[in-house]
Parts: sequence; structure tokens; C-alpha cells
Amino acid sequence: MSTLRRYLALLLVVAALGTLNACVAPTPVTTITFLGTGQPDKTGVIIHIDMIFTAGTTTRGTTYPMEWVDTVPFSHHQVAEKGTVLSYSFKMIPTEPGQVVECAILFNGNAVAPVDHHKATYPKAAVCSGPPV
Repeated sequence: MSTLRRYLALLLVVAALGTLNACVAPTPVTTITFLGTGQPDKTGVIIHIDMIFTAGTTTRGTTYPMEWVDTVPFSHHQVAEKGTVLSYSFKMIPTEPGQVVECAILFNGNAVAPVDHHKATYPKAAVCSGPPV
């Protein structure tokens, strides 16, 4: 086979693969951010996050439900493909009298338009949830 024919055959293969690749649309991905703040800063909180995924969804990273004993500010991220998350909740429990906590859930880092946002004062918990992903 001549060099020209090999080159043309290679171009045909590349063009065919490019066409196939263009037909398969990538699955949209959403990064869900669970963001917690509080006053006074650096005070302790108990965090509870639960996510329910669609049947057959394989998740990487955190196994839910998950609970953390941490301080504010707090953040946790979960990447999910469209159609894989049925529900999720984020609960921040303050641990000190007078402590104020706020929870927010963001999609793709959009702090201007949080999915949900709540504020609570000890002993009440701030609870956020959101729509399916």
C-alpha cells in the first residue's frame, strides 16, 4: 500500500471515530457542595449528610449516610451525573449555647443561587435539602 493510501485510510479512521464521538453526548455532571458556616467561627458542629442514589448507580468517595464531628466553616463536595441522585439532606447541629449555624447547598459552586439555605441557633439544627440531580 502506498504512503498516500495509508494516509487516506488513517484519515478515514480518524474521521469515523470523530463522527462516532460526536454522536455520543457526554453525561452532564453536577458538583453538589454542602457548605456550613457558623458564629462564632471555629466552633464545633455535628454534620449529617445523607444521599439516596438511583438503583444501579456506583458512587466513588463517601458512603452515605455520613456523619462528621467538625468545626465551622465546613464543606463537602459530591460529583454526580444527571439522573443519579434521588434526594439528599444536610443537617448542621450546633454544639454550644448561643451558637448560630448556617447550611447551604450549591450546584457547581454557584453561591449566588444556592439550591437551599437555612440558619438556626443552638439547640436547633440547620437543615437543607434539594431537588434530584
